[in-house]
Amino acid sequence: MRIVSQIGVAEQNSSGHLTLTGDGVDFVNTGDNRILASLLVQRIAGISDVFSMLYPDKSLDAAAFHERWVETFSWKRTWQTYYRLNWLRSVGLLSKTGASSYALTREGKAFAEQRALVEPAREPHDEEVRGYASLQSLIAAHRAAVKAELRERLLAMSPYQFEHFAAALLEALGFSEVEVTARSGDGGIDGRGVMRVGIVTVKAAFQCKRWKAVVGRPELDRFRGAIAGEYDQGVFIVTSAFSAEARSASLQRRAIPIILLDGDGIVDAMVQHGLGVVSRPLSMLRVDDDFFTTFDDAV
Repeated sequence: MRIVSQIGVAEQNSSGHLTLTGDGVDFVNTGDNRILASLLVQRIAGISDVFSMLYPDKSLDAAAFHERWVETFSWKRTWQTYYRLNWLRSVGLLSKTGASSYALTREGKAFAEQRALVEPAREPHDEEVRGYASLQSLIAAHRAAVKAELRERLLAMSPYQFEHFAAALLEALGFSEVEVTARSGDGGIDGRGVMRVGIVTVKAAFQCKRWKAVVGRPELDRFRGAIAGEYDQGVFIVTSAFSAEARSASLQRRAIPIILLDGDGIVDAMVQHGLGVVSRPLSMLRVDDDFFTTFDDAV
């Protein structure tokens, strides 16, 4: 009773009984879910945000909506978020794209445009499409060139420099208390650190090699033997790549697990965490057609 009153389908009369509102009568007669959707937008706080956040083709986790609404309405429980999302899904305006992620349906996009909840997406000119595609190609080529230069810089390091680089990389990846071991007599261990997973603390050791040759299983087995009994986790960092046998042996039952980080993984992590690279914003200009239409009626 409270729900149908809240969304405006029914209301309580002077006798305390529920009666259909005008919108409720229209919904019963037509079965048009858009009537319910319109009522939701008007009466339920936060509903209009769903359309602006998802339009036109985005998919977001429920947590994104909850985070926004917690700040706006000081909500403390997630049921308030799922209540809104599931209402819109029940009337056909949202669809689930994952366990807890949502996107607008075709009807949802049309509904948002018809009720001016969003600004309709403008179809780009052919010149824009070609320019954007060319720009994306240039960005991709530049990104590949930067990654190639990063690998060259790593290969140019001395073994000692590379060990300290590996320590900095692990810190960027979330390890703590990272240190490089002595330069000799380390038994194949180049450094150590701590990895925390929830409330669990894992002692980890790492080995790093500036190699161009593929690293095989024998190197992995020797490293695992060197850390057995003292560490819970191993990290093997190489500038080249690992063989299929080494990859399959990195995770074995009743053996110390070893994280493998090859050359591609190293430079990807550097780019992602801003290690050794600087990111600069890039803007793209286009002609604003709407600006010039303001002069159409000028005499």
